[in-house]
Amino acid sequence: MNHESRILQDMFIDGKMDVREFKEHIDAIKPDTYMRLKDKCMKGEISEDEFVEQYNRLIEQEAEKHWEPVEPHEHI
Repeated sequence: MNHESRILQDMFIDGKMDVREFKEHIDAIKPDTYMRLKDKCMKGEISEDEFVEQYNRLIEQEAEKHWEPVEPHEHI
């Protein structure tokens, strides 16, 4: 977790901001989020093809976080 995120987390835990504010701040510091991507597409800043490409890239990045190495095994 980066420094900005940790500060926001602490502020949220201490009750200095509500859930909506917390989400807005987190979305603002993340370069690509699903909501930001949707907004870009809806505003016409990116094409539908670019939306699909970037969306798939976000899905892959999320999957990599939870990926566990597979050990080779022998089928009997």
